[in-house]
Amino acid sequence: MVAILLNVTLQVFFKKMDEPTVVFHWLPFIGSTSSYGVDPYGFFFSNRAKYGDIFTFILLGKKTSVYLGTKGNNFILNGKIKDLNAEEIYSPLTTPVFGQGVVYDCPNAQFMQQKKFIKHGLTTASLQSHVSAITAETRAFFAKDASHKRFASQCGTFDLPTAMAELTIYTASRSLQGKEVRDKFDSTFAHLYHDLDMGFTPINFMLPWAPLPQNRKRDFAQRKMADTYKAIIQQKRLEDYGYGLVSKGAASPYLPFGAERHRCIGEQFAYTQLQTVLVSAMREVKFFSIDDGGEFTGTDYSSLFSRPLSPAVVRWERRSKC
Repeated sequence: MVAILLNVTLQVFFKKMDEPTVVFHWLPFIGSTSSYGVDPYGFFFSNRAKYGDIFTFILLGKKTSVYLGTKGNNFILNGKIKDLNAEEIYSPLTTPVFGQGVVYDCPNAQFMQQKKFIKHGLTTASLQSHVSAITAETRAFFAKDASHKRFASQCGTFDLPTAMAELTIYTASRSLQGKEVRDKFDSTFAHLYHDLDMGFTPINFMLPWAPLPQNRKRDFAQRKMADTYKAIIQQKRLEDYGYGLVSKGAASPYLPFGAERHRCIGEQFAYTQLQTVLVSAMREVKFFSIDDGGEFTGTDYSSLFSRPLSPAVVRWERRSKC
């Protein structure tokens, strides 16, 4: 109780005028960890309404400052490396997922070389060549004789997020890594990728080593995926592959792939994949909402890679063949 009273007193009567306002919290050390972890998006924008674009909150004892809006995007994404060290922040989160010595588990200059090494795999010509592979995988996924049996009849329902996660793995592996790699994958690998994604939970910025259920699943998935690729490499040299092209423009309210040095280099491939899957799927089946209320499915923010809340069931009907 004394610690709580002291914490509140410091926030109310001893504010530091030369620092961003700290989001009010009752418990020292815990701070805003719970509310941020449950709904980061809602947390940011509810506090934006109270404190403006710039504020600080306590995340497991550590002051974490936020700068929202287009100016905030530009400030962070165009920040100099000497002032904003991405490796220091992201390495605890990404290393258990991607492994050691790559991405943020290496000096920035080495990471830039890794990006250059893989970028040639997604030139404009390469992206165009991927369309046929993505189309073939999508048509096979929606075929009556597909092994997963989701679309074996003329109509039915299915859980959209689960199915699309699986199809994403098939189309990406087929186009970026080739048929040999794609043939190694089945629905279990979609679950493994999901478990890797769930390693990107906010708490793992601070406690990536914590023996939490999602971290145990993350570590198992990482080992399984690493063993799979090691076996493929031993059989045959694996072609280099990348995730996209880098473009500019940080002062924007909509940056789903980041910007500048922090931009996801998979952006152009993601758009190619998304457009091709949608067009190919719509040629095979029609989709209908089963929610009479017309409300959109909510967003799952439990991982840094937000996705629709599951289950999100939709109705489908096969298009008549002329």
